[in-house]
Amino acid sequence: MQAVRVDIRFDAYDNESGNAKAKIMAKFQRKTAEERKDEIRRGAVQTFLKKGYRNTTMEDIVASTTLSKGGVYRYFKSTKEIMLSLMHEGNILSRERLRVLFDKAEENADVCALFSQAVIEKLFAENPLKRLYLMFVTEIVYDAEFEKEWQKLNADFYPILRADFLEWKNEKPDLADAFLNLLEKLDLDFLGALVNALLMQYELFSDKRVLRSKKDFLYGIFYDYCKDRIKR
Repeated sequence: MQAVRVDIRFDAYDNESGNAKAKIMAKFQRKTAEERKDEIRRGAVQTFLKKGYRNTTMEDIVASTTLSKGGVYRYFKSTKEIMLSLMHEGNILSRERLRVLFDKAEENADVCALFSQAVIEKLFAENPLKRLYLMFVTEIVYDAEFEKEWQKLNADFYPILRADFLEWKNEKPDLADAFLNLLEKLDLDFLGALVNALLMQYELFSDKRVLRSKKDFLYGIFYDYCKDRIKR
């Protein structure tokens, strides 16, 4: 049966009624399961950033959406599940960033230049998921499961990235092969530790100039590291 859309006027009410209107209207519009999960994740991002992960309850998440309590719990049973889902979204964004670089690059582009550019963009990008990532890794101190999930995120990311480059070989075979060779040569554990340290320093403190003023220097570090690994 097709859902019936009901229009309720709130003209006589103040601006605070806007959220109530959105909730009522949303109940009469069909959404797919993925759309509902996306809405929950979007609400969670705003709530986590406002209150902090440890201070956020599932009731807070429900209040940030147009869904009922049962509607939210149908897809996520805890704030931990939502946070882990958001971290997987972060991996997807990293892959998309590399895809954009790959599309723009020439076939014979310097792979170390592209690699270094990708790292620098990741460090300095304005992205709320980076602040959520800080909350995520902080929880490792309190919950061993978070460290296991962190390890799984890293372990899953690079095989998926290799699969991406294998697929992209149909478009730019030489460039894709250069990236695949680089993935084999890099010390991924060390690279991850270094990027994490810089990311935490940059996101944790309000003074961004400390690292921003050394952006070219940092680019050079990653470029030289890349060149050194390729020679091995």
